[in-house]
Amino acid sequence: MSSSEADVVIKADIVVTMKSPEEVHSPGFVAIKDDRIVEVGSTGRLHIRAKETMNLRGHVLMPGLVNTHTHSPMTLMRGVIEDVPLDRWLNEICWPLERHLTAEHVYDGSLLAQVEMLKNGVTTFNDHYFHMDEVVRALSSSGCRAALCHAIIEAGDTRRGRRELAESVRFARRYSHHPSGRIKTFLGPHAEYSCSEELLRAAGNEAKAHGLAVHMHFAEDRDRYEQIKKRKGMEPALMLDRMGLLAKGSVFAHGVHMSEREARLLAKRGVSLSHNPVSNMKVVAGLAPISRFKRAGLVVGLGTDGPASNNTLDLLRDLRVAAILRKAVDGDAFAGRAFDVLKEATADGAKAIGWGPLLGTLEAGKKADVVAIDTGAPHFRPLVDVYASLVYSATGADVSHVFVDGRLVVNKRRLTTLNETEVMTKAERSAKKLLKLAGF
Repeated sequence: MSSSEADVVIKADIVVTMKSPEEVHSPGFVAIKDDRIVEVGSTGRLHIRAKETMNLRGHVLMPGLVNTHTHSPMTLMRGVIEDVPLDRWLNEICWPLERHLTAEHVYDGSLLAQVEMLKNGVTTFNDHYFHMDEVVRALSSSGCRAALCHAIIEAGDTRRGRRELAESVRFARRYSHHPSGRIKTFLGPHAEYSCSEELLRAAGNEAKAHGLAVHMHFAEDRDRYEQIKKRKGMEPALMLDRMGLLAKGSVFAHGVHMSEREARLLAKRGVSLSHNPVSNMKVVAGLAPISRFKRAGLVVGLGTDGPASNNTLDLLRDLRVAAILRKAVDGDAFAGRAFDVLKEATADGAKAIGWGPLLGTLEAGKKADVVAIDTGAPHFRPLVDVYASLVYSATGADVSHVFVDGRLVVNKRRLTTLNETEVMTKAERSAKKLLKLAGF
């Protein structure tokens, strides 16, 4: 393949590569051949022959966003669980609802989530839920990219725990080399508090036996975290390490209450963190000291968590919260700089879930996951600092075009792969059925 040939060249006022704060092309272009980027640069140096040229005046091109932790089928529970703390959120509403989930519910909810994420510029998401074969089926229709795991939860039922572990292993092994190239898999223990020590140890053994990394919740709930710490006489991360769950390439979600020593241990083992600031605040889980964790060496990605605890999957909107929150937590106006937070949703997010060599920056050889932001709205004027505009001003509503694997999946704010109205209508019906089954 010659770098002088491309299927499509996208031109825009600004191209943000996310390789470094300085590497911005204005005006610039991204050239795509098949599923890869072949060249990125300034339009004054454009020499590539292309079958198609897209002129996106008034736009910024950036890498596709990476949502490092969510539960996509929970779109069906949007607005159902409101104004309660985490413990009640889980025990009184969420888990009772999930007992009535069917494969159809998961397919409909995840497909709706994937439509929402793509339209908001999220090209890759890291999902942790049940009936995950249905999420794979939805992915084949939407064109999105995902890291997936089947959740392992016990909640006092030993037999259920064993079944969930076996299913998580089966799912991870079956889809680890999916022909689409748009799927990778993890093993999915729910959390250090919702699985027994025996189940966690068995999960660690399976992870080692099959070479699997882990995606799980960790240190989200202070009371449960402290209970484990007191009972075991050690910090919970050390307990998980002894069980083999700090496998290289793993992603731990939340980490709100872990210590700096635990953060250093996770970093040493090659475990990354997904920060979910909106969800954490909404269910009063706490405020994670992300600056301290990053100084400890942790790779930090940004996640929305599920739409039942965040209400939207608009990761662009959450950037603003993440940046401002860090300044408030640290008491430092220099904390949470716009480029650094945007990097957590792109390059660092891709690195966190193990796709760093393929995703997260706009450069030759990487997968052609490209998002175009329309800066024509008043909230972008004047456009002085492109990173500040993307982090503090942009929302998913400003996304106009999205490419995944070189395929145009969102064109002028409309999905090209699915009928959005049909997806929303079917998900609405599915949500009503679920709520009725659960007696809500």
